[in-house]
Amino acid sequence: MNTIVAVPQEPTTQVAVRLTDRLLSRIDRHAKRLGKEQRGVEFNRTDAIKDLLARALNIVESKEGDS
Repeated sequence: MNTIVAVPQEPTTQVAVRLTDRLLSRIDRHAKRLGKEQRGVEFNRTDAIKDLLARALNIVESKEGDS
């Protein structure tokens, strides 16, 4: 079972990016997966993007510590 990375409530900045339709479809599928893992909670595209970014950064940053 995957663990959802919680993003602490802190000040935020809106960021705009352009993504391909293919990548957005993958993000939408991830949001659905999150909803299945956490029954009763709905996840939108923004939630999925934040979760994916946090997970990816945790992986990259943990590898930096191994160097």
